Amino acid sequence: MQQTFDIFSTARPDPSLPVISHFIDVYKKKIHLQPLPVFVEPDLAAKLNTAPRYLLWSFMSLMLNFSTHNFFNGQESTAAEFYSREAEQTVMEESSEGVPAIELVQALCLIALKHLKTQKLNRAWMTTGTASRIEALRLLSYECLSTPRDHAQTRSYWLVHALECLFVPIKTTTSDLQIPDYPDLTLIPPLPDSSGTEEAAQDTVHVTGSSTTEIDRVGIIAHSLRIIDIWGELTSYLHTLRQGKTEKPWSPDSIHMRINLELIDFEAKSPKKLFLCNAYLSRRTRDEVSRYPEFWNRFMVGQLMWHATHAILNHPFIHLSLLASRGSIPPSCFFMQQKIDMAIYHSNWTFRLLEMFDNLMDIVDPMIANAMAGTATVSWLFQFSKDQEIAQKAQNNLSKCEEFLCQVAQTWPHISQKIDALRKLQALARENYRQCSSQGTTISFQSAWFWDLLSPRPSFGANEARAPDLRGETKSEISLKNHFVLPLHDGLGSEPGNPLVGLAVDPFLVMPGELELFNIDSLSHDFFQSGLWDPI
Repeated sequence: MQQTFDIFSTARPDPSLPVISHFIDVYKKKIHLQPLPVFVEPDLAAKLNTAPRYLLWSFMSLMLNFSTHNFFNGQESTAAEFYSREAEQTVMEESSEGVPAIELVQALCLIALKHLKTQKLNRAWMTTGTASRIEALRLLSYECLSTPRDHAQTRSYWLVHALECLFVPIKTTTSDLQIPDYPDLTLIPPLPDSSGTEEAAQDTVHVTGSSTTEIDRVGIIAHSLRIIDIWGELTSYLHTLRQGKTEKPWSPDSIHMRINLELIDFEAKSPKKLFLCNAYLSRRTRDEVSRYPEFWNRFMVGQLMWHATHAILNHPFIHLSLLASRGSIPPSCFFMQQKIDMAIYHSNWTFRLLEMFDNLMDIVDPMIANAMAGTATVSWLFQFSKDQEIAQKAQNNLSKCEEFLCQVAQTWPHISQKIDALRKLQALARENYRQCSSQGTTISFQSAWFWDLLSPRPSFGANEARAPDLRGETKSEISLKNHFVLPLHDGLGSEPGNPLVGLAVDPFLVMPGELELFNIDSLSHDFFQSGLWDPI
């Protein structure tokens, strides 16, 4: 016998426990692991049923964008409007009082995700900022640095922080406050079902027949949160570069160097059990990975975001235009060679890993989509390399990226803006191929489309005047050259200026001098003379 439910009305808007349980199942599939866990309570249905009404209404206003139920009987639009209106009005009133309640922060995060789902990005931004202020207020309320903090408060802080890294290039949390440590939640890396070799038993967490102990556990939550934190620093850095603020990236006190050192420290402190070589992805099946979603989603985030952050931090666009020296000390050729080598190495690994993980799980995380779109701009430049292997690899990366973004856009429609920008760049690339097929020395370049993928600016609402994007009106050109440093030739009779012929280049182990690179003098002149990099 089919179970019956009451019908929604604005007079009786609260759903029953079975209805709530249905939407909790949807939440676990669509929100909890990707993009972020708003709730960690074991009995979420009971929490929502007893929590302040604004939390339940915020939850329902988001989840009605993903699913429905017989309870609504065709009134989904009316219900969504009711829940949204009531939740936002109450939550904003409570927020203005400055009471740092965890339920209030969770409601703000749900509302922000709802705005993201409905492509109201500015509202998502502002709602996230409100949640950030509440968390900052909580930190200010501690009487001393050693004040104990429970797990719920720690998770609440990092929930908001991760949301900031997803939405905004400028994190609003007060930097001078002592922030809580990462949540100390640990998980046990699962052994591959198909692994029976002695090598696997030694390198992975479990030895067959042995019992699991605390030493087997790894802080996968802290691992993924830290790389998200570094990603947030990178997006903030990109935004300052877009506004025209420059620095010498090789300086010890530069933001670039600080982020680079954080990436190195992240790698050095990563548990061996979280190394890619110990994951045995090629031995795992989609069904196996689905049994441990919490672990594998965090592992996927750690791997993809680490390589993508490296690729963008070493972006030719950054180092050959935005940070190129303006008539003072010229940049080191060896430094530039290193940046380009790292960019191609990490961009290739980013899309190689994306393909591997995409075969094992559904990836619809909008933060991952942002990182992949930014990394695609690295591949866009390298597709013009005269080395056919490098160029072909870059073109393949771009195809993978577009396919992936289309996949994510089905869940998060705002990602379609990045698809449009990527397609515009690819159309421009085809035009370059036609114009430069004989010599291939100059690339027409549209900086505004790069920024749409790397660090898009907040857009104005539909009812507000849209500021003209003057950067999109002017094209620049990039000139190519063979090397920043002279390649090392075998034999004593080699001419230092002769290019190597037939170099076998492994795009995953690139050595200095083996890449087709960019003429920094011509590039810097074109960009700086065009006036594109004046502060906004």
